[in-house]
Amino acid sequence: MTGRTITFYAEAVEAKHFVERLANNQLHRVFLKEFETEKGERIVNLKLAYRVWGKPNAERDNILLIFHALTGDANCAGYTGPDGRVAGWWEALFGRHAAIDLAQWCVICANHPGSCYGSSGPTDREVGATRPIGRDFPEFSPRDLACAHKQLLDLLEIPSVHAVLGGSLGGMAALEWAVLFPGAAKRAVVLAAPAASSAQAIAFNHIQAKCFEIDPAFKNGDYYGGPRPMLALSLARQIATITYRSPGEFHSRFGRDTAFSPQPDAQAYLIQRYLDYQGEKLVRRFDPNSYLKLLATLDRHDLARGRGSLAEVLKAIRAQMCLISIDSDILYTGEEVESLYRAMAEAGVAAQYKQIASLHGHDGFLIESDQLNPLVGKFLET
Repeated sequence: MTGRTITFYAEAVEAKHFVERLANNQLHRVFLKEFETEKGERIVNLKLAYRVWGKPNAERDNILLIFHALTGDANCAGYTGPDGRVAGWWEALFGRHAAIDLAQWCVICANHPGSCYGSSGPTDREVGATRPIGRDFPEFSPRDLACAHKQLLDLLEIPSVHAVLGGSLGGMAALEWAVLFPGAAKRAVVLAAPAASSAQAIAFNHIQAKCFEIDPAFKNGDYYGGPRPMLALSLARQIATITYRSPGEFHSRFGRDTAFSPQPDAQAYLIQRYLDYQGEKLVRRFDPNSYLKLLATLDRHDLARGRGSLAEVLKAIRAQMCLISIDSDILYTGEEVESLYRAMAEAGVAAQYKQIASLHGHDGFLIESDQLNPLVGKFLET
């Protein structure tokens, strides 16, 4: 499908003034009139949903751009919605004495294309179509995500930001930003993201994707209007959860503990029930095709792909880099992140490396706010 053009419907939001587009505590939408992916697929009216916290100063040099992880959204901080206040997924990094004080910083966070939280994705319809585009939605790489965010900032009349930040898939996009747009960020905070997705990480994603082949409700991605492939999405999330957490945490929280059940065939171990719970939570809130598309985005992450050696690629970076790993991470290991830091140092990049201790594995970048707040806060201010 390389070279095809996809046209989505656009809403009449283009006329908003700069100030209106950066209104605090609101979910905004813009449409990129033309966007071309790495694979050469052209998208007309690519929608990006984003949220803003704080206010840009007169010089517009207090702006932070945050990239979310696989099933995240634009709500990295808390906001007030129709049903009251809603906590953000990085809520603990925001506050008067936290890393990101909104009295000082203006934060922008957009939902990745391919997701299902406001930006264009598999649940959208092409112009003239009667059904969602589904699995035919274009495949995005982390480079594409960085480029889409750059076009968003161009529309917002923001030539550069103080820093880009992200963990996991968000960290991959932040790395690509630093390589692609050397003058567009002074700093970059990259958490739990390596130079390239390893064979092990791709293997985990492969097994998750295979779950959809055994679910008859999936129908090769054309399930809209009928039963959703809940079994496949639940199983995939349970596999992912095993990679997001650590053996130590599972042992500490669950061990071989069991729960009483009157049903003799019911799952007795608490760890089994925990995994089922995680699968059920995602089924209620996420689109299966979006999940598959974003898994493929993770797999495509490789800073050196098509660019030559990693050493040469890293020489393009001008931002100060802060790489943070988690000691119990089995998905993107500390060794991988530290290896990227060493390569940056050898390439002359102004980089620092920190490893935080956590029982929580890969998800430590979302949980260990007590360690992250001083690290990130100091790096943003230094």
